[in-house]
Amino acid sequence: MAAIATKVRCITGIYAKLQPPSEVIQVEYRHGTYFRPGTPEYRAEVTRSCEAWAAEIEKWKRDHGSRDEDTLSFPKVVIDVCSNCDEPWKTIARSGVVQCSSCGAPIGKC
Repeated sequence: MAAIATKVRCITGIYAKLQPPSEVIQVEYRHGTYFRPGTPEYRAEVTRSCEAWAAEIEKWKRDHGSRDEDTLSFPKVVIDVCSNCDEPWKTIARSGVVQCSSCGAPIGKC
């Protein structure tokens, strides 16, 4: 008889996410010019603004001296896996028994 399987929450990765200030993305009015959203000019200005901000971040990484209020977070990549086979958690019912769809182990209390 197969071992009882339970759902196990695993962290499979972590990454850094840096959110730019709103003025980087919201460029409707900049340098005395109005950019209508959805136009090629608007997209070009957003692209230019994002590239300029990314260059600032590269400089910030080099000097480590910036105390800007950019939001830095570290989201985790979390998935649920089977305790038996470590495959992503997915269940099926066969003959009235709920089982792991990967290894076929019956599901126990989580």
